[in-house]
Amino acid sequence: MSVESLHQDFIERNGGLGVFKWIIEQDGFINPTKAKLYPIIAWNEYYHTDVVVIGSAYKYGDYFIVINYEEDLSNYPKKLKKWIEEVMDIAELNNIIEVFRDNHLVAVYDENMKMMTEWYADDLELPLTSFISYKNNIIFENEIILNKDVIEKNKDGNDFIENINNLLKEFLTNTTKYNPNYSNEIFKENSFFNPVFNNTSNYSKFFNNDFPNPPTIKVNSDEYDEEFKVKWA
Repeated sequence: MSVESLHQDFIERNGGLGVFKWIIEQDGFINPTKAKLYPIIAWNEYYHTDVVVIGSAYKYGDYFIVINYEEDLSNYPKKLKKWIEEVMDIAELNNIIEVFRDNHLVAVYDENMKMMTEWYADDLELPLTSFISYKNNIIFENEIILNKDVIEKNKDGNDFIENINNLLKEFLTNTTKYNPNYSNEIFKENSFFNPVFNNTSNYSKFFNNDFPNPPTIKVNSDEYDEEFKVKWA
């Protein structure tokens, strides 16, 4: 079944197009009558060989805001369903979008991806997963921290999109799981227990001078009585 068909089934079993347009209207970021709905696709080839549709989103600037997501996991293969439930429980995640997003296994099926698959996938007999890659541009409406006065003031202005995009970039930059230096953070974490790091002279070598120097403790011996000095000297 095509991504478009899977997406249409998802919309229908979750209230229909009217409900999705109503959610967009409540967000207040774009005109719901002009909004285009995009499928949010996810994959984990270890448990399932094809992509699945896990939600729907609309585009705003460089980002896709989640409209709705799948809650009935019975629509997925058993192995994939079990993995989703386990990750959600262990990582204390709230929904299926967070599960795949946290594992960098999610994307939006947009015009560019559709074009790529139509032009090349059939001829090369390649699965859709050959053309998709994770992007940290799928967010929830409540992840955008906005001042209501700013929204009302700029609702019809050209600078509204710029304001939103700047806020979104700030949000993603300062959120650990979206940090572009995430792999570097993992390196630091995994390398911490290496004995070579016990030598403080190596901090700058391995941490590019961004690792704090060990604190220097200055003690005034006059602050302690003679009994204490004899005991601990």
